[in-house]
Amino acid sequence: MGNSLMPLSCTRTLRLCKVPECNGKHKAHGLCFRHYQRLRKHGDPNYAIINAGKRAEAKTLGLKRYFTGIPCPNGHIAELTTDKGACVECARIHSDAWRDKNLCLVASNDRRRYSEAPAKRKANSSRGRAARALRVVGWTERGAIAEFYALCPIGHEVDHEIPLRGRKVSGLHVLANLQYLPKQENRRKANLFSIVTSSTASRRRETGKRPREVAA
Repeated sequence: MGNSLMPLSCTRTLRLCKVPECNGKHKAHGLCFRHYQRLRKHGDPNYAIINAGKRAEAKTLGLKRYFTGIPCPNGHIAELTTDKGACVECARIHSDAWRDKNLCLVASNDRRRYSEAPAKRKANSSRGRAARALRVVGWTERGAIAEFYALCPIGHEVDHEIPLRGRKVSGLHVLANLQYLPKQENRRKANLFSIVTSSTASRRRETGKRPREVAA
């Protein structure tokens, strides 16, 4: 009975989200809870709509990754995977952290895979030797190269700065093209190449440290 006698001025008007076609209850800044969380994490309440559009386009084109230019929840501006929409940089950091904590397990799994597929391992080794043989020139410093390999620091690998089997460019198996890289960094580098200055490249060969990359 009391409610029926309540003045009209005492009733509250239900506020809705200001995003078009959204009837969610207002939470903050004129947005519902869902759009407010997107605004906090990504800086745009319509983040999911933008993301979904590019992801659908990537699926149509058969791409494994796509790029939106919008930071992920951890602040990385990186590519996203088409299947899950996950940040590639976040996945790489998580994978590296897991490998660092489980080095013995990783080594055991590597040995098991190699033992189960000896033919594949031999084929990979043969391709590597063949590619190296094609890129050995007459003036190659064989003695200096052998010494460079022998002095490789523990936990590092000898890498070709310009890969022998690059996607767009291929280097030579010469001393000036060799450098020391940590094992995990060498795996990430794969057959990619980025231009560095000659001074930093020579310093890398002397110290085994990787310099800061510069734009091509």
